[in-house]
Parts: sequence; C-alpha cells; structure tokens
Amino acid sequence: SDALRARRLERRNLALLEQLARDTEIVGGSPAVEALRRQVDAAAHASGAVLVVGERGSGRQTVVRRIHALGRRAGSAFVEVPCAALDASAASVALFGGGDARGRLELAAGGTLFLDGVDRLDPALQDR
Repeated sequence: SDALRARRLERRNLALLEQLARDTEIVGGSPAVEALRRQVDAAAHASGAVLVVGERGSGRQTVVRRIHALGRRAGSAFVEVPCAALDASAASVALFGGGDARGRLELAAGGTLFLDGVDRLDPALQDR
C-alpha cells in the first residue's frame, strides 16, 4: 500500500539523516576542536571555494562533508574523486568525462566536489 511504502521511505530517510550526522560530527571539546568547528561553520556559509588541508587520517573528509551538510549546497550532489588512486588518463575521464560518460565536475555542478588528494593529481590536469 502507499501508506506502507511512505512509512518505509520515511524510516530510510531518518536512517540516512542519522548516518549523515555521524559522518559529519567533529568529535572533541578542546579549544582547538571548538575553533575548528567555528571555522567549518564559517566555511559552510561562504560562497566561494574552500580548500581543506591536513595529514592523511586527520579528518579532511569529515570536515568537507560537514561543510557540505551545513551549507547552502546541502540539498545538491556531494561528489568525491579519489585523485591519488587515478592515473592521468583515468583522472581526466573522471573529472571531465569522455564519450557518453559525464565528468565529476559536471555531476557536482551546484553541489560539492571533493578532490581527495588533489596534490597527487597530474599537474597538467590541475592546470585545467
């Protein structure tokens, strides 16, 4: 029935929202963590691009997801590109598309594009 289907969708939506909250939670109460939360909140409301830097395992993805979730782009796509895992050819297709495939830049239009490990992306692609 429609009511049963609506209830299932509602439960799924709530579960996804709970997962999103866990994926974007910055844990800790130290002054440094509180300062980070303030910076993330400010970045979420900024209209320009945001560069998040940090050591491997430092929580960059959590920060980027939180900026996305709190900002005006929250209802739009969140697209992640694992730059370090792609050679130059694969990265070009992933970012800009090829053949019938749309690139991640196009898929993320109006949303958030997370270039994880952009420093390890081929320099020629970084210039494009």
